[in-house]
Amino acid sequence: MVCSMFDEKDCPHVKLVLINRSNVVETLHLFRHASDTRSLSAGEYLFRQGEAADLMYILVEGEVDILLEDTIVDTVGPETVLGEMAMIDAKPRSASARAKTTCRVVPIDQKRFQFLIQQTPYFAIEVMRILAHRLQKMNIWLLSK
Repeated sequence: MVCSMFDEKDCPHVKLVLINRSNVVETLHLFRHASDTRSLSAGEYLFRQGEAADLMYILVEGEVDILLEDTIVDTVGPETVLGEMAMIDAKPRSASARAKTTCRVVPIDQKRFQFLIQQTPYFAIEVMRILAHRLQKMNIWLLSK
């Protein structure tokens, strides 16, 4: 079954979402062909801890290190989100994100984020899963210190 879930005006690179029989869909891979991407070289910061936050990002290529101060606490790869807390609260960045390899990201502002979560609950669920996973990893990391 194919469902059109996106308004081409707000998300021109996202046309259709394929939903399989179990109604599970991975939405982040839809951004692979986005034209509004930002490229980063290895070692370049996407954002730094303490900075003002008004964008989140979908990582479509490469790997990014997540740092607390100067300590790497996680490394993430393609088809994940970065800086998602910027969409939820108006607080400064809680961590830094630095390209480990050459990367390509899609910036998501508040308007686009609202559109995505309204048009497909699967996008919102995926962001919540990522948040929960990161919280669990951070808890384990803190307990190991």
